[in-house]
Amino acid sequence: MRILIGAAGTGGDLDPFITLGQGLQARGHEVIIISGAAYRERVELAGLAFHAAALDAANAKVAEYLDEDTIVAKKMLLNVADRMVNLVFAPFFDAVGVLANDNTLLIYGSLLQFVGASASEKFNLPAIFVNLAPIGFLSALRPPRVSADDALNKIPALILKTRLLPHLISLFVIGPYTKPLNQWRAKYGLAPIRFYQYNNWSRAFDVPDKRRMLCLFPAWFAKPIHAWSVNRLPEDLPLNSIETAGFMLHSQASHQTLTPEIKLFLEKYPRPVLFTFGTGMIWDGMKNFFQVSVEACQKLNLPAILLSKNSQDFPDNLPAHVLCLNFIALETLLPQVCLIVHHVGIGTLAQAMVAKVPQLAVPFRYDQFDNATRLCNLGVGDELLPTDYTVENLVNKIAAGLKDAEAHPEKYAHLAELTQQSGGAHAVEKACDFIEKFYREYKLKTIV
Repeated sequence: MRILIGAAGTGGDLDPFITLGQGLQARGHEVIIISGAAYRERVELAGLAFHAAALDAANAKVAEYLDEDTIVAKKMLLNVADRMVNLVFAPFFDAVGVLANDNTLLIYGSLLQFVGASASEKFNLPAIFVNLAPIGFLSALRPPRVSADDALNKIPALILKTRLLPHLISLFVIGPYTKPLNQWRAKYGLAPIRFYQYNNWSRAFDVPDKRRMLCLFPAWFAKPIHAWSVNRLPEDLPLNSIETAGFMLHSQASHQTLTPEIKLFLEKYPRPVLFTFGTGMIWDGMKNFFQVSVEACQKLNLPAILLSKNSQDFPDNLPAHVLCLNFIALETLLPQVCLIVHHVGIGTLAQAMVAKVPQLAVPFRYDQFDNATRLCNLGVGDELLPTDYTVENLVNKIAAGLKDAEAHPEKYAHLAELTQQSGGAHAVEKACDFIEKFYREYKLKTIV
């Protein structure tokens, strides 16, 4: 089987697909990762074939419009939609057309939901949509947290159960994409989409036998339920079409070990607090985030490690007990720290749970608010919104997190064991089994 895996977004978005691809390749399948040219070395170092599409440049250009003060403006959404179609969708779609053969399975992630379904339809390919985080589970029983104020959970349950919410989301969130998407689809002879439900971005339109959803997190972190508890519509994805495999726990330790500089720092300043905002977050307040972090650690008499790929984010004239790094494999560093303050990316969250490290979530956008809520519900983390990220608040949160970890080490150990048992190699095997079973069933149906 030839498996085309489309991954757009940050390095953190790509990593789970690399781990999944390695598992599939180990089973004898031909795996090709389709992503931005900037990730070629990252993919090829993992031993996988790579096909470049213009997705990396697209990410940067689209991100320019994701300013929190203008995100609700319809004009801005139209700009993003137009750029997504032309800079992200088209290159991926064309790459699939070039690489697909009669034994091809298509796998794609969240940014490629529209185009993945379109490619499945156009090239007659079975497809699996990969959900990296549970924010995609829109439900009247448990609406995801999509904003700082948790707006969806403030809507009365009666209104949610009428299915009004997905209609509103389709109108105001997906609506701006409809015109440029249909213009693009028309170029390939595909029918326009007049109504596209939020919870079914992964559907292969009029070919339901082709669609599956693979969730790269465990059911104990977020269990899939029917899209709505009542008045379920026929096009809702059946639960037997969804698999929760577990956290991939992508490892880069073979390519990144503790350098002599880091080892020396840790010997002199053991158990620092780690601060990171991930591999792809763009925020004008990043330098202030790190400055506040340093000042809080000084008040607590704690060492700190600041992690950012952009050196310009780091404050000037830092004290000796603060170390700045552009990159390091988290699984290598996390066992050495006392607490991590981060953006609540799903991969970082999982790695920190494995390391038994208390976490302070600073959710900013995307799936981060929902991830933060789930982390806090597990009892091994707390939350501090960017608007409340002051020295005083941070000092209190870090102190509370360290106190909790010292008082209740058993719950951190239990969650670490649970994450490891359901993640890593186990999750890869479970995901590969699901993919292979689906492909066999699809082939049998096409023969009949």
